[in-house]
Amino acid sequence: MRMHFKFIILLTVILSVFSIFLKLSNVRGTDTQSEILKKAAQKNTVFLNHFFKNGAKSAINDEPLRYYWPSGEFSDEPKEGKEVTERVKKFREKIERLRQRSQQDRGKQSTREYLLKDFKVNTKRPTEDIDDPIYILGDTYEEKITRLPFEGKALSSDGAESAGWSHDYWALAFGSLSFRYATESSLKGYEEAFNAYQQPKDFFQLRKKTNKKSFDAEDIDYWSPAEKYDLLIGDSRFTLTNTLKSEGLAYAEYNEADLVYDDGALARIEKLKKDVPTWMGKCHGWAAAATVVQKINKAVTLTGYYGDTIRFHADDIRGLITLKWAESPFDTNYAGGRCWKELAQIRKDEHSGAIDDQECFDVNPHAFRIILSNRIGLRKQSIVMDATFDAEVWNHPIRSYQVLSHFNPATGEIFGFDDKILQEAFALFGSNKDPFLKLREKKWQEAHKHNQRWIRYKNKNGKEFRPTWIVGETMAVHYLTETVPTHGRPYEDEIITVIYSYDLELDENGLAVGGEWYSNKHPDFLWAPADGARPKNDWDWYLEDGKVAYDGHNLEEIHAVKDEENDTPAAFASSAAKAPLATIIDYLIDQAKKK
Repeated sequence: MRMHFKFIILLTVILSVFSIFLKLSNVRGTDTQSEILKKAAQKNTVFLNHFFKNGAKSAINDEPLRYYWPSGEFSDEPKEGKEVTERVKKFREKIERLRQRSQQDRGKQSTREYLLKDFKVNTKRPTEDIDDPIYILGDTYEEKITRLPFEGKALSSDGAESAGWSHDYWALAFGSLSFRYATESSLKGYEEAFNAYQQPKDFFQLRKKTNKKSFDAEDIDYWSPAEKYDLLIGDSRFTLTNTLKSEGLAYAEYNEADLVYDDGALARIEKLKKDVPTWMGKCHGWAAAATVVQKINKAVTLTGYYGDTIRFHADDIRGLITLKWAESPFDTNYAGGRCWKELAQIRKDEHSGAIDDQECFDVNPHAFRIILSNRIGLRKQSIVMDATFDAEVWNHPIRSYQVLSHFNPATGEIFGFDDKILQEAFALFGSNKDPFLKLREKKWQEAHKHNQRWIRYKNKNGKEFRPTWIVGETMAVHYLTETVPTHGRPYEDEIITVIYSYDLELDENGLAVGGEWYSNKHPDFLWAPADGARPKNDWDWYLEDGKVAYDGHNLEEIHAVKDEENDTPAAFASSAAKAPLATIIDYLIDQAKKK
């Protein structure tokens, strides 16, 4: 016990020093942010009091506290729940309606999903499984609880600003990047979106109407990002546009007789039996790009293959970046699991009500804390979180996090950073007041049957491992959420703050080895592009092998690089695979960064 007491005293001293540092730093942001986090911590205290007084089952299925910051980085007064600005409120109401409409389409895979189905599920509560921090952080990372920062903020690659940016997820139900967002914002669904225009018919009609061999920027400013890209590379068949327009059809239900074709191409949809679920889109591309690519706020004007002047607004460029990261392969690192069930379908512990289904326990609190503290707190890099635990996937880049308080996991008593008796926030493993007592014992018994780390421990020491200490934590996670695209400067970033409570199980040296969530509605998984990753497909490699890079003028040279199988320009073949060329995306980014 003497060694345990020394450990607690050491932890108390370190945390006290760190709290003084926090008071002297500007990491916590504005007073508005501090006030709302103080309010959130107070509300969470009420939750924990209820949790411990009335039993875990009474609160474990509650929704975590969430706060919406309508614009800026905590600069405006946040609103709780969905009481946000009128523009954001309408947008969220629309998304919520469409999410509800998609409930019956759970079994369908979509491009909105970031799938982890190649992983085998073993025992995730005691980690060293698919949610081991090593899968994201590599071999070297800090794992001792006393050395982990209690807050952190991801920065852009040049360190000049906060990492990440808000953007649309480009729903398949509205044609993804073929959506003319400047003029067709009131579309109700896929049928109306598909029928809104037809390419290349519109292209030729506009040529005739304007009597111009090449368009001015204003002539086509209302076109979608996909149409502008097709026109830029000289694809008169509008391959990218039409491929994206048709993509949603795979997720709708219809009678063949209700599809109208023109010269072999789908021209019109007369009627759908069932619409496309509107939660499907390109959020995995946006989330990945936002962790790596610096924020684009400027428009770029280029001359197309036919001499047309094409203005790519900042959100056009962000959209094309999103599409590239969504549809071209790149190396990723991830931790956690993919839950394919609804909460009511998931097996739960009879004593606490906590999820006792290894398929849906998802990322362990220990891994969650270690990964965020290292990735964001120490390395200043963003990471992507699936913010929902169930069958839907909603990928969001995390910008920052803060541990708000600690609590004793046997009593629920709350302790702040400045409290001299912080050591009382710990409980000995095996306390009969622990709401997860029986579940913890069960999981550690299972760990020594299925988990190689703990099997080796038992063989070496002649006994099963058990944690020494448990400490409760409450964390605020600030992640970027969607905005609608617009011409001109994009809307300010929008941030959601979510409050999670969990506990961490520690060994005698203070290393976290497991933990339990105090809400069943916790994150599914964490992931990020591998360091240095760039999305590239076969046609990007054709261009690189030929040492052809877009310079704003050499579209003839781009055209000359052919797809090896069908002798078509590689640029058009890439569009048929739903992806713009990497070299063109890179050029747009470089031009947008110029002052």
